[in-house]
Amino acid sequence: MASNDEEFQGGIDPSLRERVIEAIGRATDALEAASANPSDDTLDELHQAADELMRALGRVILEIERQRGQNADR
Repeated sequence: MASNDEEFQGGIDPSLRERVIEAIGRATDALEAASANPSDDTLDELHQAADELMRALGRVILEIERQRGQNADR
């Protein structure tokens, strides 16, 4: 059986993809809530959702670089 590294060599890890999709949904919901009612609570939620989305996208950038490094070794 292939290890996780070997299993996902040819593409983006599905769990990373799911993390990004979920973060986009949370950010969209928080943005809509803050747009409709820019209270301290909704702005705090938007701040948190934006932070989570940026972190998830940062992981995507790291994954891209990892895969490019693997392809260069071939």
